[in-house]
Amino acid sequence: MNIRLPNLALFKRTVLMDNRSWHGYVARGLLLGAIAIILINFVDEFRYSTFGSAPGLQFLSSLAILNLIAISLLGVAAFAPAITEEKEVDTLGLLMMTGLSPLATLLSKGGSKLLMGIALVAAQVPFTFLAVTLGGVSPLHISAVYITLATYMALVAGVSIFFSTLCRNTPKAGGASMIAIVLLNLIPALYPYMRWISPFLVMDDIFTTGFQGPVFPIQCAFYLGTGLAFFLLAWLLFDVNMRTDAAGGVTDTISKKGRRMFPIGRAWRNPMAWKAFHFDVGGIFTQIVISFTLLACLALLLYSSSRSCISIDTVGTYMLTIGTIAFLLEGAHISSSVIRGEINENTLSTLLTTPSNSRYIFHGKILGASLLTIPTILFALIGGVLIFLHELSIANPFEHTNTNDIFDMGLSITLIAMIALLYFHLTAYLSLYMKYGAFIVAGFAMWLGYMFFVFFIGIAGSIGYYGGRQTFEAIIIMLILIHSVVIPPLHLKILRDMESIAGKS
Repeated sequence: MNIRLPNLALFKRTVLMDNRSWHGYVARGLLLGAIAIILINFVDEFRYSTFGSAPGLQFLSSLAILNLIAISLLGVAAFAPAITEEKEVDTLGLLMMTGLSPLATLLSKGGSKLLMGIALVAAQVPFTFLAVTLGGVSPLHISAVYITLATYMALVAGVSIFFSTLCRNTPKAGGASMIAIVLLNLIPALYPYMRWISPFLVMDDIFTTGFQGPVFPIQCAFYLGTGLAFFLLAWLLFDVNMRTDAAGGVTDTISKKGRRMFPIGRAWRNPMAWKAFHFDVGGIFTQIVISFTLLACLALLLYSSSRSCISIDTVGTYMLTIGTIAFLLEGAHISSSVIRGEINENTLSTLLTTPSNSRYIFHGKILGASLLTIPTILFALIGGVLIFLHELSIANPFEHTNTNDIFDMGLSITLIAMIALLYFHLTAYLSLYMKYGAFIVAGFAMWLGYMFFVFFIGIAGSIGYYGGRQTFEAIIIMLILIHSVVIPPLHLKILRDMESIAGKS
């Protein structure tokens, strides 16, 4: 029996293209900036002599957690488009006509990205020498950390490639992959007997001073096995999904059934909002799915909590927290996909040939897509009301509240709103030029910006050692003014670049 090895010509081509792509340089730059933040933080701690007993172990721990977050976010952004990028431009069928097998296609499109990701992680190994110099780190720590990172990346790759095979477009594949990765890390935190699954909790065990191994723990075997299992499922379902792809794929078939359950009706007075709500984000059916998802998350948290600790205040806190996180995720998805979808489908230039200008189109699509967040906003508001009712049942919440506290609270809420608004705008702007991962890059870039602001302006030292209420208020007002100056030009830049991109297409 002759075993035919997969053709890896596409694998070589993909590696070369990824190596020359500017996305790789952006990822390296962001990672380098984050490492610089860690080093600056250590210099600041050294200045005030706040090091612990094992500073090298603290440095390696910070580097490892940074990598886990980057793999969870940037990994999904890199692996989720593996197959969907071919579906979006209708070239997957042509790719199959070249004689490539499904296995060769998956290895070429996904394996090449995994190879580049592991190389990016391996490039950080020289920084571990600094950890060894600082003390508290042994070769066993370094080996266990980087083997865990590599196997966890294999898991993220397998899950993302699986959903990339099933889903019609990248936003759906990325969203499903992100939910799976979040659940992988959230559920073990709620159930102690599953602690060994979460890589973040595994790192806690590795970074104990008396860690004695093993170098390749059972968790790494689980990550490799699970990633391989998802990859094999993608291989088995590849041909099945190819046959259903003409109808939009598995996920689009579900969306169409949802639209049949809830008829769309006639167009609204704002047709852009109507199109965005019903066709871009899924309409009423998606709102119902989100509502059940929020309730399921709440039920999971309540089930994992101690029965004696459950109260109106607990339920309200859970609802407010879940609703806030869900709103940010939905906002990021809307910002990164609403205009990007028109660019991917080559319909942006057609839209701009209508009597509507770019401002009307952009605002209309954002307005329609934002209707998706109604269940989430109501969920969070109900949580806030429950918290307020609990405070009323105990005592008058305004009895010991002075004007300064209310003013500080108002400033904090305003700053949070401005940060969210800047994040959504930056995500929308990056999505004009990035096919995938705009919301992740925007969040990472903003985090780096805030960290550099804190360290180089010296705010951290001011607050910690000689600051007070006036310093806090001055910092918040300064940040609000900076955001107020940056957001309007960025908004206008988005509108102008939309017209420019439409003119070139």
